[in-house]
Amino acid sequence: RSNEYHQVDVTYYGDDEEIFIQDVGIRSKGNIFSRYVPEDGSGNVIPVHYVLKFNETFDTVEGTEEHDWLKKREVFDLEQLIFKWNRVEDSSYINELYSYRLFKEAGVVIPEMSLTKFVIRIDGIVRMEELYTIQEQMDEEFIRKQLQDIPSNEVGDLYKVVWPGTLEPLYNNANIGIRDWETNYRPTYGLETNTGIPNDYSNLKGFTTRLDSYTGTMLKNYLEDNFDVDMFIRSLAVNVLVGNPDDYRGNANNYYLYFDENGFLTFLPYDYDNSMGEGWDGSPVFVDYTIGNDIYTWEGNGFGSNTENIPLVEKILSYESYQILYEGYLETFIQGGYFTESYYQNLFDTFESIYGDEFDMSYNKHDYISRKTIEVLEDINYYRSQRD
Repeated sequence: RSNEYHQVDVTYYGDDEEIFIQDVGIRSKGNIFSRYVPEDGSGNVIPVHYVLKFNETFDTVEGTEEHDWLKKREVFDLEQLIFKWNRVEDSSYINELYSYRLFKEAGVVIPEMSLTKFVIRIDGIVRMEELYTIQEQMDEEFIRKQLQDIPSNEVGDLYKVVWPGTLEPLYNNANIGIRDWETNYRPTYGLETNTGIPNDYSNLKGFTTRLDSYTGTMLKNYLEDNFDVDMFIRSLAVNVLVGNPDDYRGNANNYYLYFDENGFLTFLPYDYDNSMGEGWDGSPVFVDYTIGNDIYTWEGNGFGSNTENIPLVEKILSYESYQILYEGYLETFIQGGYFTESYYQNLFDTFESIYGDEFDMSYNKHDYISRKTIEVLEDINYYRSQRD
């Protein structure tokens, strides 16, 4: 699980254009379940997740022209790109891409994503060709594009959160810090920006302790003044539809938190290869790839004591006004045409027309989308009738 970058040259082939990019950093990406040595026992190159870093400086000397040029370099207005292989053997290749599109249609901030043919050549010989998803990294450039009205050099604090990031009260820095792969220091709440200046993490600790101690009108007012509640509820609704058991609500995992320069917090979902009836099914907590899970008792008691309490969801959905908003978004995303077979099919057809001759792509989402739609609408009608 080394994050050391290796030096490669990259060639981008687009519509009627070819761009050669020299001295790019590349490393593998993933956790203990998805990160492998990119070569099998016979010496064959095998697919793994990768990060390309266009502004990696390698061993250049700080202060030299070469170092300064590399450090400031962007390609396609990006400093990094993530490449993910089809680890879950999704026959359509677009589950995660569709999930990200649905988040975007729902008004949730999420990275741009597409598909690409990814080729590795060593000494001029093609060693691997695979169809990958490609996405922008959540970093300072992402913040400037997606979360700042007027892009500036200064950005707020971005945390990458992994299991078991429940957002239960954090009274000290035991699980908060700056990840260091060389010492294998991997805190649950890892600061990704402003890492070169002192930080007491008071923004994150303060949010979790107030979330725990405030109740009623005090908590609701605090959340509405300091947290993008509406976007969070939208993201909850989308996650129910795409059925990811490995998100914050299901497994206290896979999300970012961004505190802007004024301390206002935005919740940012990511990592949706487990979705739409593919990948990890989440059993025994989740039933039939989440199709059998209620929209409110979604995660039950979680996968164990580490994830039994998910306070941000539990507290927000305890307010009737937020319940009504949540149910409304679920209904809107279905009836508005986003969570439908036709939307998914059209997206699939677009990419299958580009890559289908080289890669075996097939559409198989009728059962998941139709059954999920029925179950969710039944839940909505039930809870509305109880409220009436």
